[in-house]
Amino acid sequence: MAMTREQILQATGLPIETVDAFGGVVRIRALSAQDQFRYEEEAREQPDVVHKLALMAIYSIVDNDGNRMFTRDDILSFLDKSGRSLIAIGEKAAALNGVNAKELEALEKN
Repeated sequence: MAMTREQILQATGLPIETVDAFGGVVRIRALSAQDQFRYEEEAREQPDVVHKLALMAIYSIVDNDGNRMFTRDDILSFLDKSGRSLIAIGEKAAALNGVNAKELEALEKN
């Protein structure tokens, strides 16, 4: 049976998973629709894939309460972090948000 209007509007929570990164465990949350569109717009403005991965980390990493821990002002700080960690976060975030490899490549080209 299909969900009702009320059930859809009352649905809460975005999936959260963990990923090993930066020498510990990091919590990654799926993006809300609003955040996903904002990320995609901002990703087009980034000069390269490293900046795009850093931006995805900023949008996806959350604390134990599910709140984002970073802002766009932190992007340059992520550029000096482990590339392997940024890739792991990017891959996990892409999977949580239903972004496939072709879509990631398209973002990289833009």
